[in-house]
Amino acid sequence: MKKQFIDYLKKFGISESEVELYFILLDRGPLNARSLAQAVGVKRTTAYHHIDHLIEKGFITKAVKGSRMFL
Repeated sequence: MKKQFIDYLKKFGISESEVELYFILLDRGPLNARSLAQAVGVKRTTAYHHIDHLIEKGFITKAVKGSRMFL
């Protein structure tokens, strides 16, 4: 089932790293970019690139609480 979902996401132009990032958010709930980057094992700047792409595609949104951004 998970494999089928991954294949489905890839049809939308979502990369392997972005799929992993997306699944972590589904599993853990809202995280800040730093925590998400650590969970995926990528640099924070790389995570921001993937985050922007997922937002652009409509898979995730960001919320601001105070001065912090959560996904």
